[in-house]
Amino acid sequence: MLFRSTALQLVLIGHFFNQALPSSVGGDAVRVWCAYRAGLSFKAAANTVIVDRAITLFSLLLMSAAGLPWLFDLVTDPVARWALSTVICAGVAGFGAFLALRTLPKVLTRWRAVRALLALAQLARNVVFNGRYAMTSILLSIASFAAFAVIVFMLGRAMQLDITLAACVLLVPPVILITVVPVSIAGWGVREGAMVVAFGFINVPANAAFAMSVLFGLTLAAASLPGSLLWWMSGYSVKNIAPVDPALDPAER
Repeated sequence: MLFRSTALQLVLIGHFFNQALPSSVGGDAVRVWCAYRAGLSFKAAANTVIVDRAITLFSLLLMSAAGLPWLFDLVTDPVARWALSTVICAGVAGFGAFLALRTLPKVLTRWRAVRALLALAQLARNVVFNGRYAMTSILLSIASFAAFAVIVFMLGRAMQLDITLAACVLLVPPVILITVVPVSIAGWGVREGAMVVAFGFINVPANAAFAMSVLFGLTLAAASLPGSLLWWMSGYSVKNIAPVDPALDPAER
């Protein structure tokens, strides 16, 4: 069991490592390690972080899907519309399929990997179908993505760009969705390209959109710095690894 203060600490540490490791989810492995060091079993730590990431991604997909009718007023290119619709629909369908894994034929459960996946899906269902936790988790996730849009808007206005908050709320979530692809460090490069394309639909010059994306990335990096301090002060670093009791069940190590 984790205390709320410990959970907040782990999230801040994860944010810091998200800025230094591949893709926007690079810090998840660090969060698993820190949760394990904080007292959870490795299995519980990994499952918690994976379900958290799944709920966050689902919230981003919901936010993007909800904004599609208005987003299509800005994105007039048919290829871009098709790509956005395909990614969002595939993501939502994939999440639904994940939750429905319990309907798999029982013959498949003889494999250990399938049983682990089923257990993970069950944990996700426990959250999604619990009104109290699901609503809170989804609303907090959506609020964080809306905050990203506000940051981009403020940066754009500081650069004297002719952009609106509504346009940022519609365009930033798909940009963030693209950065989830693990082909860069903290989304750098991928985010800039996506930002140039996205804001090009509202006539923002490419060089200005690129600069705005770089400033956004630097803002996130600066905001993550407290996580580095917590990492060194927390005792979760590799140098402080505690010896593993050989009597423990391997699944609990």
